[in-house]
Amino acid sequence: MELNNIQQLLNDNIILFMGAPLAGKSTQGTLLAKVLERPYVSTGNLFRNEVASGNELGQKIKVYMDSGELIPNELTITFLTTKFNDPIYQNGMILDG
Repeated sequence: MELNNIQQLLNDNIILFMGAPLAGKSTQGTLLAKVLERPYVSTGNLFRNEVASGNELGQKIKVYMDSGELIPNELTITFLTTKFNDPIYQNGMILDG
């Protein structure tokens, strides 16, 4: 399949990289994002940035991150839905998370 055909298939879609720590998700995701000209998104970085902002949502997320617990699905979905409404993601993304 040619790169143009792959890019057409990716419109409005997400490629998700999942794996154990140090499995190469960030490395492969970053490379693929460059090739496909799609934004690379690390959910970990998004959460850390939100915590660093000090806002109310960031404070809620921080409680879970500091305790080593998974962030509840409801909170994650609310947070990511807000972030992914940004127009830069309208043609899809490479998601590490």
